[in-house]
Amino acid sequence: MYFWEWMLMVTYLTFTIRNTVMPLSAADGNVQRFDGLDCTDTPPEYCNVYAYSYQYDNRAVITASRNIDYLYNVRRLGEDATLSVYEGQINKDHLLTTISGTNYNETLPLAVKNTVKIYKVDTRISQVSLTNDPKRAGYGKVAVTGTGMKTVVHSFDYRQLSLEQDTSETFTADVFVNFNFNVFYFDVNGNTTLDIKVYQDGIVVLSETFTKDHKPRSSGYTAFGDKISISYQTYGRATKGFRVDFVCTSKDALQPTTGIAKTAFPNN
Repeated sequence: MYFWEWMLMVTYLTFTIRNTVMPLSAADGNVQRFDGLDCTDTPPEYCNVYAYSYQYDNRAVITASRNIDYLYNVRRLGEDATLSVYEGQINKDHLLTTISGTNYNETLPLAVKNTVKIYKVDTRISQVSLTNDPKRAGYGKVAVTGTGMKTVVHSFDYRQLSLEQDTSETFTADVFVNFNFNVFYFDVNGNTTLDIKVYQDGIVVLSETFTKDHKPRSSGYTAFGDKISISYQTYGRATKGFRVDFVCTSKDALQPTTGIAKTAFPNN
């Protein structure tokens, strides 16, 4: 990394952190300290998001890189505690999801993107395994657990104008499941496409290609299969990216047992 690139990164992180430590609301509370985490220099078995919140000490964990963080194993999290996962800044618009002692089986593994990722617990202590290796996290494998496995797929700089939004991800299941998906956000610039396919034993059973002239419906889609692929292509143009939410449910559940966020389209 060149010196000017390093200085630019430091300036960006300083600005971001100064914004995040400002008071947000009574519910969010304040962060007294950010503990940096870099898994590239840490043995995988010891890389954990270790955040805690007590009356006089509230510490969040922050990672800063162009790597993707994968959360995959809850080591410690009380049933009454919630770990909030933010991308970019700490505020409700940048909240990716929340992980609790009762929903982590349906939420993990989770891919966290953006240059800055922030993890904040609302009470007591959280300890969640983190890696930059999707295979170690088991990312890309889905299963039906509890109320259904919930997955969020989005571009790296989601909701920020960027030339680095192209994304291609595939998820497979060991058995046939219902893939209930909704395109939550879809930004278009020129020939931008969002291609989603569901397969049964290698045969395509659902195929949708969304463009500026073919927007996804707000009611979502359901298909029965063992694999789903999601590809967002910008063809070299800057966009604010995309987000797709999907829930995997068993064959008998034709609709997701919990609601999926409604579609939101930017004004182009």
